[in-house]
Amino acid sequence: MRKLFLAAFFVACLGLSGVYGVDGGIIGGMSAGWIGGDDWNDVLKSTSTDNEMKFSLQYGAFLEFDYDWFVTFRPELHVLDIRGGSAGSGITIDATSRAVHIPLLAIYRYPLAAGSIYGSIGPSVNLILRDVRFRKEEPGNDAVLLETPYYGVAYGLILGAGYEIPVRSVKIIADFRYHRSLTQVIKFPNINFQNFAFLVGVSREIPND
Repeated sequence: MRKLFLAAFFVACLGLSGVYGVDGGIIGGMSAGWIGGDDWNDVLKSTSTDNEMKFSLQYGAFLEFDYDWFVTFRPELHVLDIRGGSAGSGITIDATSRAVHIPLLAIYRYPLAAGSIYGSIGPSVNLILRDVRFRKEEPGNDAVLLETPYYGVAYGLILGAGYEIPVRSVKIIADFRYHRSLTQVIKFPNINFQNFAFLVGVSREIPND
């Protein structure tokens, strides 16, 4: 899996020789995260709790390398709070961590009368900055903090769609995306982290002369 992601990034970099324009920008918004996988489903059953979404902020910066008007390569750099948990039967479980989230997106645009819509797909590299902490609260017991050893890098996949419109010298972006981890994050092999994110950004052209 790691070799596949590295190969995709290498091919994208080789293609930068055909770029005719580069934009730079910032992006941020709200992320709704949850946990999936067979091992997590076993936790839900054993604790009689229901899976829950947890909300957090997601923000970062990006570059856009335009091959033509329709096709763009967009590498991004984000700070992402990994969140998930469950609740029910008087029990609450809250999972938290933080990562440097690096999406490598291929974007295809479709023009509209005002602006354009686009679809995006690509891998992500996630540098886990700290342990994944599982905090469990139940009646009659103090909160228990469990720390599960993490693996330093997790790879994922992103699917998204968005709308962008030029406003004077800048471009305004509204982006909706889904992200799922594909490789092992913690010691349970069948647990993955997923999230939806709604992000708003602004970019402008970087002069090349």
